[in-house]
Amino acid sequence: MSEDRATDAARSTLRDLWSDLGGGAELVEEVAISGPAEVLSSIYDVTGFATATVGAAALATAELVAARTGTDRPGVAVDRLDASASFRLDALLRADGWALPPTLSLI
Repeated sequence: MSEDRATDAARSTLRDLWSDLGGGAELVEEVAISGPAEVLSSIYDVTGFATATVGAAALATAELVAARTGTDRPGVAVDRLDASASFRLDALLRADGWALPPTLSLI
């Protein structure tokens, strides 16, 4: 998937998430999205979903900062690699001096 297509897909998901939260669509267009198009391997666009959810959280935070300080809303930028890392944090960190509990599987 090209970076432009990946950005469009992530922005579309972000637009849906932000709209569901009651946010204005115009703010979504101001979010800067960068980084490699595909980071997380899947038949689904997990990289785009990670980017959109981090973008929605960052937009909400920017709105909160503006409301609390009475200043302009800070800009929001999401890097797909960083957003994807937040989804895979469990694989990036290791327990030191203790063991992770077993994963619960109901299947």
